Amino acid sequence: MLKSTSKPGLPALDRGLALLDHLIRSGGGPLRFGELRDALPGVQDSTLTRILKALEGYGYLERDADTGYRITQQVRAWGPYLSAARPTLADTAQRVLDRLTQEAHESACITLLGEDRIDALCSRSVEGGIRILGTGQLLHFEPDHAGALAILEQLPSAERQRHLDGPHCTFGEGDNFEASLSAARGPGNVLIDTSRSRPGVCRMAIAYRHGEQLGSVFFCLTQEACEHKREQLTRLLESARDRLGG
Repeated sequence: MLKSTSKPGLPALDRGLALLDHLIRSGGGPLRFGELRDALPGVQDSTLTRILKALEGYGYLERDADTGYRITQQVRAWGPYLSAARPTLADTAQRVLDRLTQEAHESACITLLGEDRIDALCSRSVEGGIRILGTGQLLHFEPDHAGALAILEQLPSAERQRHLDGPHCTFGEGDNFEASLSAARGPGNVLIDTSRSRPGVCRMAIAYRHGEQLGSVFFCLTQEACEHKREQLTRLLESARDRLGG
């Protein structure tokens, strides 16, 4: 017997879905008319007939005069589709990175924030480009790194301060997060830094969220290239953020 979940105004829809669910859970059928009627106590034969005809019309059920009703191949095909494993963040990130480096011709990296550190989820240094942080390497919370600042900006103040006080932070006594963030503010949600340790090099970055996970995507390139390609790289970073969201 099916548990009634009827809602005012939708009894036929509710019963139709209940019947479909019952058939699927019973192995797909076949079930005879009487067996389906027993699954919906109180339903009139005329009502059940209309519901079954409607489900047949949509291609969800098929009827055999000898054995009864069964779900169609169309419904069975939902199983593999619905149970197919969703791509992992790492898989998605690699595809996004491939597209970034191919279209921008600049070195790029996708990071992920952990409990107390930022790791490079995947990265690539393009031929002729600036060498970038390697996959699996640690990115410190640096006052002059747009990839780190983009993540810090997204955190609640208490969590941000925890990272700023943590073992992987390189903010010095003269550094201030708000000032560093303001100096790196670029177009839209993109941050652009000026590297202290690598003259003429900068990073363009944007933060992304994948469910509860937080990370950043950034290019590492010359300041000259950044000036010439800023609009294109901004669009690519925004597209990467959207593709990484989940």
